[in-house]
Amino acid sequence: MSGAAQLAAVLADFAHYALVALVLAWVLISWFPAYPSNPILQKLYDVVGRAAGPIMRPLRRLIPTVDLGGFALDLSPILVLLALSGARGLFLALISRLSAASRAPGPA
Repeated sequence: MSGAAQLAAVLADFAHYALVALVLAWVLISWFPAYPSNPILQKLYDVVGRAAGPIMRPLRRLIPTVDLGGFALDLSPILVLLALSGARGLFLALISRLSAASRAPGPA
């Protein structure tokens, strides 16, 4: 793999893991109510909500929560994590294929 392809792969991995961490933080924070009395927790709640909102909102509108009697289960984070993993795999395969095509010898 060339230097540019390796850089693209590393950046793709970094973006993937950063988005996964953001979605997981959003899931954990969503289990607790907002704390307006604690400015640090409120700031954390706001920052994670603003960053994860554009990723989560479209799927949350399309997919209803599953009602399990006493509580509801939101499946959108699971689907977002699956989509992120799939997109990462496709992007890394594309990088690998393009890198291999650029190294292939031309017609003689």
